[in-house]
Amino acid sequence: MDKQIKLVNQLKQKDPKALSVLYQNYSGSLYGIVFRILKNQQASEEILQQTFLKIWNNIDQFDESRSSLFTWMRTIAKNTSIDKLRLKSFQRH
Repeated sequence: MDKQIKLVNQLKQKDPKALSVLYQNYSGSLYGIVFRILKNQQASEEILQQTFLKIWNNIDQFDESRSSLFTWMRTIAKNTSIDKLRLKSFQRH
């Protein structure tokens, strides 16, 4: 079985070890995506945590026939970052 499929299955079974492996393997890349959007370390760290929480809570929505795991996670990170920017912009007005 492919490592990624095994990891997704473990996440769907809510195995905390799988979340730890996911974080170790992808947090750096996802942080880079978030930081490029927000340009703020503290906000980026906060959004990275929110991203992993969303991944954990919504893993059942992941469909490997539509995208790779990383592409799906990257989309969550990007959209969560953009939502944060919009909220900041809205709060300034």
